[in-house]
Amino acid sequence: MKRIFIPEVLIIIVFFTFQSFNAQEDFILSKMENQEWLKNLKNTRGLDAQLAKIRHRMLQDTAVYFNYRNGDFETERQKKELKGFNFKEESPSRPLYIVAFAEERLLLDVNPEKGKIEKIVEVLKKVSKIEVLKTIKPLDFKGEPAMYSSVRITIEDESVYKKIAGIIEANN
Repeated sequence: MKRIFIPEVLIIIVFFTFQSFNAQEDFILSKMENQEWLKNLKNTRGLDAQLAKIRHRMLQDTAVYFNYRNGDFETERQKKELKGFNFKEESPSRPLYIVAFAEERLLLDVNPEKGKIEKIVEVLKKVSKIEVLKTIKPLDFKGEPAMYSSVRITIEDESVYKKIAGIIEANN
């Protein structure tokens, strides 16, 4: 006795598709939301679970413009030129991602191209350590010290590190 459950399967597929769509639109836009995300990441057990959260956030952030200027634009036209037209939202807070292998370090762009992040996420699979840091103190746009949270991802495979370096350094 074979029974086909096509309607049930379709309902489940539609439900998970809708859930996935909603998760993609649930952007982290405030400093408080970012701090909560970092705390949650730090408290997540297991590198695979942490890496899944980082990969999801990286992809999600490609639609959110990181406004490091904190709204300090001369004109609305300048804002549009700097912000571009591919972003859906704007945020004053985002972690800085550091990819590390041995003594080498790479920094991901704060407003990365979606294509680059998709490629990085595709190769970023095995890591040996993930750390949430609060020690980076570069100068902000106005030349004053600012404290930024960062996420250091230590890669265990040199070939993966080199692939990520190639993606980051590529011009297209």
